[in-house]
Amino acid sequence: MILLDINMPVKNGFEVLKLVRENPSGDKWQPVIIVSARSELNDIRNSYNLEADHYIAKPCQMDDVLKAIRLMAALIPQHKKPSEMHD
Repeated sequence: MILLDINMPVKNGFEVLKLVRENPSGDKWQPVIIVSARSELNDIRNSYNLEADHYIAKPCQMDDVLKAIRLMAALIPQHKKPSEMHD
């Protein structure tokens, strides 16, 4: 599971998310949760278009982040492997 911000010093979160989706880690689904102060609709849409699994706008409560982590963790066993997604 990856928690990712959009505003990062070297590569922005969109670039990292694109790399993660283009180069899957092994044969596992990598859920990506964006936690970012950028809450414009365009940024949220762009994240989902790049296959983010959840988006949380800051400021947020830690409980919101923990709920998203629990949700993604519960989905991991049921999710198809990347190699099965194109069958």
